[in-house]
Amino acid sequence: MLELVTAAAVEPVLIDEVKDYLRVDGDTEDALISALIITAREHLEGRDGMLGRALVRQTWDWTFDYFPPGKLKVPLPPLISVTSITYQSNGSPTEETYSSASYTVKASENGGQIYPNYGTSWPTTLGVPNAITVRFIAGYGGSWNDVPAPIRLAMQYLIRHWYDNREAFSMADFREVPATVEALVGNYRVRAF
Repeated sequence: MLELVTAAAVEPVLIDEVKDYLRVDGDTEDALISALIITAREHLEGRDGMLGRALVRQTWDWTFDYFPPGKLKVPLPPLISVTSITYQSNGSPTEETYSSASYTVKASENGGQIYPNYGTSWPTTLGVPNAITVRFIAGYGGSWNDVPAPIRLAMQYLIRHWYDNREAFSMADFREVPATVEALVGNYRVRAF
């Protein structure tokens, strides 16, 4: 289970650059364009997004029932850091923090991993649902310009597509992604490995 703790402070594209792309002057369409920016971002990022990754720095809680053997593959790349790992131990229903000295984090653009250090193992948990919480920070950075240009361009293309066709849309049309967007973001999709 993934829960957003702290959303990104900025959107991956600026309203002024989107307005330039749409060739829109003035501010009468700002509310619509802002809503389309949010919609395009949500369409691409997050646990349910087309890319399965975080775009601008954000904090998530990832909860699960038990530690698997070996490594943890952290969702929503790129992983920036792991803030904490908390769990309910076998002997106590109170939450404990797993020492950061007991594990190693390997952050990467394509998926972060957490390993117990040599000579240590994951703690034994209480065996209840959501006994473990990993709090982590993910995204390309804290600014819109940290997001790769193809993703930002794909967002603008989606926004233009929805903006130009807003009157004629059905829900099926809205879910349909133009081939150009697929081509721009194809290399950024999270793939199971």
